[in-house]
This record gives sequence, structure tokens and C-alpha cells, in this order.
Amino acid sequence: MYRLLKEAGAPFRSPLDVNLTDLKSSVEAINFNTRILDRIDFQIEKMSSPFVFYDHESGIKIDFTHFSTVSSFDDVVPTYITEIREIFKTLKRIEKGDIVNHTEKRAVDHYNLRMSESPVIDFTHFSTVSSFDDVVPTYITEIREIFKTLKRIEKGDIVNHTEKRAVDHYNLRMSESPVVGKSLAETLKQWEDVKKLCDSIRAGELKPACGEKYSDIIFNGIGGSYLGPLMLIISAYTDQFCSVCQPKLHFISNSDPESFSKILGRVNLPTSIMVTISKSGSTAETRGNMEAFNSILEKNSLPKGEHNIAITTKLSMLDKYAAEHKFIGVFNMHNETGGRTSVGSPVGMVPCAFAGLDFSAFVKGQSHMDSLTRREDALSNPALLMAVAIHHSTITVGHKNMIVLAYCDALREFAHYLQQLWMESLGKKHDTAGRVHPEGQSVFGGVGTSEQHAFMQQVQQGIHDCFIQLISFRRRETDFPITSSGSMGRQLLSFVKGTEDALVKNKVPFFDISLLSPSLFSIGMLVALQERVVSFLAVMKRLNAYDQPGVQDGKLSAKAMDKLSLETEAAMAEGKVSFEKKSAEEVAVILKFDEVNLFFLEAILMDMCENIKLEGSYGKLKGAEMKFEFIDGQFFFTMSW
Repeated sequence: MYRLLKEAGAPFRSPLDVNLTDLKSSVEAINFNTRILDRIDFQIEKMSSPFVFYDHESGIKIDFTHFSTVSSFDDVVPTYITEIREIFKTLKRIEKGDIVNHTEKRAVDHYNLRMSESPVIDFTHFSTVSSFDDVVPTYITEIREIFKTLKRIEKGDIVNHTEKRAVDHYNLRMSESPVVGKSLAETLKQWEDVKKLCDSIRAGELKPACGEKYSDIIFNGIGGSYLGPLMLIISAYTDQFCSVCQPKLHFISNSDPESFSKILGRVNLPTSIMVTISKSGSTAETRGNMEAFNSILEKNSLPKGEHNIAITTKLSMLDKYAAEHKFIGVFNMHNETGGRTSVGSPVGMVPCAFAGLDFSAFVKGQSHMDSLTRREDALSNPALLMAVAIHHSTITVGHKNMIVLAYCDALREFAHYLQQLWMESLGKKHDTAGRVHPEGQSVFGGVGTSEQHAFMQQVQQGIHDCFIQLISFRRRETDFPITSSGSMGRQLLSFVKGTEDALVKNKVPFFDISLLSPSLFSIGMLVALQERVVSFLAVMKRLNAYDQPGVQDGKLSAKAMDKLSLETEAAMAEGKVSFEKKSAEEVAVILKFDEVNLFFLEAILMDMCENIKLEGSYGKLKGAEMKFEFIDGQFFFTMSW
């Protein structure tokens, strides 16, 4: 029987050896404590009866003894050899993603969701943990609290107490969510709505007044509204996406007039759309970019509506503005979805749709990883093991920076994305009880091997202030022969393992994560894994992972400086103020400011000196001139009309 199945193309190694990678199953069978983690074989053997199938690993038993139409499989199987061959041909087509449901013209993916794409994590050289069997029990109290908190989060309880809101990014990808209106099914339904509009724009079915197809999409967001979409686009097209995608895709995040000008120089304004991503619409950078874009539309007699799409919460400032100006599309996200975990919402959907990517694969990858990290058996929960390893390292040897090296250009923006996820979530001054207890986790990294040339010398032989997280993929879609190693892919593998070997010799702790391929499903798993590790670490450190008061501090200060800048310009213009060689403090007196932040005022005066004649900078001071002098360690300013 086994010989015949093998002839038919079945993936059997031998009568007693079936490889899980070939069978594309095994999500449950990751062994975190061995070096050879991506090949776990299980045994199938005939029992005393020739009609019983038994699998030792899973415990599955199927008894055909009393299925009377089969007297012997050895006799029956050969009569179906043609059908068996066809079965395995079809199986390969299904799992390759070919269209096999011809009546509905679609592929079938339920097998793919269980394939061996699950990450393999090797902690062998994370030296502060000699054995999880010994370490995990020491954190049993924290682990109990982790799962209590996890259940509260996924139940929709308020867990972000400083902002008095729930946290819902896990619910958006749960197959069965206890929160009404938030589930994987609801997310996929919204994805279809997003795709419908974006596909009509890409196909030229929906056009601007000029009658031409839209040629350029500008994504306008900051923080998670920028890092998440950019990470997804680059994962598919690397940093060459602008020359590959149609319409062309552009990203703007910072309040940088130079960058904004360069983007405007590359796009065709009458066939451009700005996609503004902001929960509230009040984010200063994003709002300013949209305001500048719409001002340019007005100057060119182009209507705002047909050149804008919004991603925001219902009834937000941006939502109301979009309704007023009849934006061609508005996609609502939930108020409970935090910015740094919003990539599984319309924040990630719209960029994927315009890039022609399958967002559903990404969010299904997230959902799959969530099911693994929901396991209460600590030794089979990858996120819990990562959290325990990192926390135990902090307890035993102190805080260390985390360097993330991803050995694939698809993950070029991944470390950048993780910086916000980890540092904004864990970098806190107070614990959940309100006590001063500074915490955090610094994150650096990029693409190996290029980033190795930037900092590996210090990592290997300088101060030992970090641990390393290495990420690689096991399967290549293409390869090219080279003499030194046989092929480019084999050389990349040599760099991964060579780096690990050097880290071992130099006693630098690291763990490595490997996945099957850089698919969107795998990227989704990676993102969800890191999100859960951060959530677990926050519980262990007694932190609120979902607020960011330090970011708010900077925003409030920037708002105060904006106010002072406008007041300074207005006061100067009102009386056409002139002065000669005055310090910032003396200028404040001349402008009759009672209380003023001199640090801010001096910066404003310096900016005026360099940009007062630049169109668009200080419109009320047209005709004025300013200069500064540096005398005895102090700046002095002169203004004339």
C-alpha cells in the first residue's frame, strides 16, 4: 500500500516516516527546546489488525475492521491508482493557491491556514534561560495574571484605564469574538468593501473630472498610520514599490515641506488622491499635510472631494470634514483600535487594496498566530516563551537593548515598525498602580546583512548591552548561482548561521525566528507574535501597554510653540515692529509678551531670519527683513521693513 501511494505521488518518506513539512500540517508540534526545530517526524505503523490506522504523535486512530466492503487495502488500493494520482495532483494545486472552485472562480485556502508556515523559534543561545522547564514555574503568578488580562482584553473590558477605553485589535481577527461587530468575519467583510472602491479606481471605472485614470495615491499618516502601511507595501515590493504599483504609491508622514514639495513634483495633481489616515483628524502633522494638499487643489480649481479618501473614526473631526466635502471614500475604524496596532484595520486594508495585495492573507496570519499565543500551556505558547525569556534576562542581568535583524528585504521596515510597537507600549514612567517605575525596551535593527556592517563590530566585540532577535525564511521563490557559495540564497543562509556562530563565540545572547516564506500570511503572524509578546511583558512589568503620555507631552509643547509663533507674527505685523541687535528676551518686551518661553521664542526668531522671505512661511511679514548676529555666546536679532 505504501509503495503504491508513493508511486502515486504521495509525500511518504518511508512506510514508517512521514515528514510534516511535506504534509503541510503540524501547527501544534513546534518544539522550542531542540536545535532542529523545523522537521518533526511522526510514525505511522500497522497494528495487529491490517485495518487500523494509528498515528503516535496526534493519537488519531481509525478502525476499518468492520467496514465490510473492504476486505484488504492491499487488494483495493491498486484498483484506484489513477484516482490517487489525481488526488495528490489536486492537493498540490489547492495548496499552491490555484483556482479549484471553478463555479465561484476562487481558490480554497483552509488547508493553507494550517500549513507549516508557523514560525520556529530557537532559544538555544538565549543564555539567561538554561531550561524553560526550570524558568517558567518561577513566573507562575505572572503567567496567571497574563491570561486573566488576555481574557479581559478579548472580552472587551476596559484595560487602558488612563484613556478609559477597551483594546480591540485582537477582536478584529478572532474567528469567534465575544465583542459584537468585531471579528475576523467582520474585518473580511470590510476588506471587500474597501477592495471594491479601490479596484474601481485602479481599473479606471471611477475617474476624476478630467476623465483620465487616477495615477497617484498619496498616503498621509504618522506613527502606526504610516509605519504599518509602509511595512506591508515594502514586504511585497521592497522599496521599489513606486515604480511597480499602478497607480503609483507615495507616503508622507513628517511635516517636512521639502519632502512634500518633492512628492508634489512627482505626481499629476488632477489625477491624484490623498488618503488621510487619522483616528481623530486632529493629529497635527497629518492634518497639516491634508490642509496643504487641499489648498493646492483649490488654487488649481480642483474639487477636494474627488481627490481625497479618509480613514478615521465615526463622527471624528476628519469624518465630518470628509462628509462636508464629499470625499470619494471614507472608511471607519474603531475608537478602541490603537494606532500602533491598527495595521489589521482599514489602516492596512486601503494601502493593500491600492497595491493589489491580499490583505485577507495578512489578517488570517494574525488570527492564526493569536490562536497559538492564546494557549495556556506555557511551553507551547511562542509569545509567552519569548516574554518569559526577555523578562527573565532583565531580572537576572539588567535591561538590554533589542536588535532585530531580518534576513530578507521584505522586512526592510519591520524593525522600524517594532520600534513604535515596543518602545511606545513599554516605555513608561509609572506602573499601573501609579508608582514611579521607569521601564522600557529600546529597539534597533534593520536588514541583515547590510545592517551588520553598521553595528555588528560593537555587538560582537564592544560593550555587551544588547540581545539579538534574528528573523529568516526557509523557502526561496527564486535563486541565482554564484561561485563562492553555490547560490545567492545559500550565501544568505551562510550569513545567518555565520552570524549566529560568531554571536555564540562572543557570548552575545540571541534567539532566531524562522518562517516558511515572506508571504503576507507570515508577515501577519510575525506582527501578531510581537504584539502579544509586548502585551505579555506589559503584564509582567505591571504597565499599561496601550497609552502614550510621553508622546502627548511632546504634542502639547509643540502646540504651545505653534501658538507663540502665530502670536509673534501677528504682533510684529500689527505695528510693523523694527528693532536692532536685540536678544530674544528684549524682543519679548518689545512685543509686550508678559510670559513667554524664551527657548521657543529664540527658535522662532532664528527661523524668521532664514525664511521670512520664503513664500508660504510668514505671509503677514511680507516686506520685512531679519538677520541675527552671534556675540559673546548670545544671539541678537535685527528687524526692519
